[in-house]
Amino acid sequence: TPKPSSAASDVYKRQILEQVTKNYGNVQGISNISLDIGKGITGILGPNGAGKSTTMKMILGLSKPSRGRVTVDGKNPFFDYDFKRNFGFVPEYDAFYEHMTGAEFVTYFLRMHDIDKNKSEIMAREALIELGLEEAMNRKINTYSRGMRQKTKVARATIFNPKILIMDEPFQGADPTTRILLMEKMTKWAEDGKTILISSHILHDIQSLTDNIALINNGKMLAYGNRHEIRNLINIPRPISIAPCLLYTSPSPRDATLSRM
Repeated sequence: TPKPSSAASDVYKRQILEQVTKNYGNVQGISNISLDIGKGITGILGPNGAGKSTTMKMILGLSKPSRGRVTVDGKNPFFDYDFKRNFGFVPEYDAFYEHMTGAEFVTYFLRMHDIDKNKSEIMAREALIELGLEEAMNRKINTYSRGMRQKTKVARATIFNPKILIMDEPFQGADPTTRILLMEKMTKWAEDGKTILISSHILHDIQSLTDNIALINNGKMLAYGNRHEIRNLINIPRPISIAPCLLYTSPSPRDATLSRM
């Protein structure tokens, strides 16, 4: 298991979300969230529906906050289209062209960025091979396992060598081999100076990678600290009430016979 990263030291941390709230009509996605991150790996932990994906969309500039400020390296990603080239994004849900092979899919995105065909094909193959898809990259994506699909998404997100990598539930449905490979790659990318933000609803996934963890639930930031502080918060004992119940015991053969007399 990779050693947790502590690369996001206080020297490098900077505030990217400042009291951010996002409303979807009458539904509040996140409420008054402030978040500081820097180089290395930062994890966002919370149950499904907690607001993790909404928080990531704010940082990526995919959604505009209802209140508050989003600033990444002095830029507002919602309005600064060119700055978005610094991001690599691995979404939680699949968004593939299923009729393509893995190599064709990654090449397609490179071609969209005006990289010539030969160079695109070489870059795509190298990215997929790095993630263990050498034998599968020429197969149709609709034949891929969940782990292969996850690795293909990561290859597409990292092929442009982004400064900031945002990964929404990257281990969801991944087999143990894929999980270990992705953790090793994330650790290496963090050591190379990238800023990596990952989300998960499983503490073990995040604490294996980083000491910098934000705990979110019901759209609110509950805590931000190292894995020991977060674990202590999660493990706070709660009172349990047990309702009385009636026990039913099957009658013995003798009792059943007497009841019929």
